[in-house]
Amino acid sequence: MKRSVNGLIGVILVLISNVSFAGFIEATFDNGNEGFRLSGDATTSFAQFSSSGFIFAVDRALGGNQFFEAPAQFLGDLSGAFNQTLSFDLNFTGSGAILASAANIFTIFSGTDSIQFVDNFPSRGVFRTYEAVLNESQGFRSSEGGLATDAFIQQVLSDVTRIRIRAEFINGVDTVRLDNFRIGVVPEPNGLLVMGLVLFAIARFARRSKKS
Repeated sequence: MKRSVNGLIGVILVLISNVSFAGFIEATFDNGNEGFRLSGDATTSFAQFSSSGFIFAVDRALGGNQFFEAPAQFLGDLSGAFNQTLSFDLNFTGSGAILASAANIFTIFSGTDSIQFVDNFPSRGVFRTYEAVLNESQGFRSSEGGLATDAFIQQVLSDVTRIRIRAEFINGVDTVRLDNFRIGVVPEPNGLLVMGLVLFAIARFARRSKKS
């Protein structure tokens, strides 16, 4: 009996090890820039890290826009992020005139397809938390024109090739800071199935123990 118990425990441990319990993927920037790059008219390839626990980019007013680019851990198949929340904190400082009151804050790409989140800019010098639910209720703009449907959002999330966050807000030199970038992801169906099998095995073992 002891041998069979040990065997069952071993099987359960193997099953549990293959289930992802993470409800989100995130970058808190506590120890570095975590691979976030810069694009657009940026003068450096990677975002700079602050020991205060955020990353930042300095825009030199070269005429174009500047963006933070999320690294590989936030790309690929993000189907589990549908109906979940993408969030981050953003602020900027600088003395120039603000470019606009609102514009694209972040864009998620799948090849040439994309969904774009438009909102008001943060207040100068104050971190603002942006939260967007990844479904059509959020009012994402579609690269196909108009508002993105749930079907189109799911299509983009199934193969994310790029996530771009705005890193320029004024007409002049500005410093933009990004913190606490997070995407909610629910477990894949096969993970839920494994979890169900684990619970079934535990319940079956408990019943056998009572009988013996």
